[in-house]
Amino acid sequence: SYPILASPHYHQSHDVLETINHKLVTEVAKMSTASVMLLASSPSRVQGLEASQVSGGQGIQVTWEPALETDVTEYLVAFGPEDDPQRNVQRTDGTALMITDGLPEVVSVKAVNDRGMEGWDWARIRLR
Repeated sequence: SYPILASPHYHQSHDVLETINHKLVTEVAKMSTASVMLLASSPSRVQGLEASQVSGGQGIQVTWEPALETDVTEYLVAFGPEDDPQRNVQRTDGTALMITDGLPEVVSVKAVNDRGMEGWDWARIRLR
């Protein structure tokens, strides 16, 4: 929690500089800055995720738009049932994948850059 809000002095008459835990505020500021830097350095959310059943019911063709970032080298594709949507995970360097391992209920995709940093959010599609 935010350290100032957790203080028993917050918005009280004794809410003065001397009652603030400055070390805790400093550590929270460092953590917040690091989190923002991580998000800014990670690939953005994949766009245009689509899935279609291949004729004959032999699998699902999943496609998506290429990542906006030029340093993306691969994509993680996760799929599975609603209660375990990341049961299966495959890596691909393209923007399409054929899933032949049954008919998943959920398919998710996220980008991975050349430093191994994964996107912070999965693009998801529900098939059922």
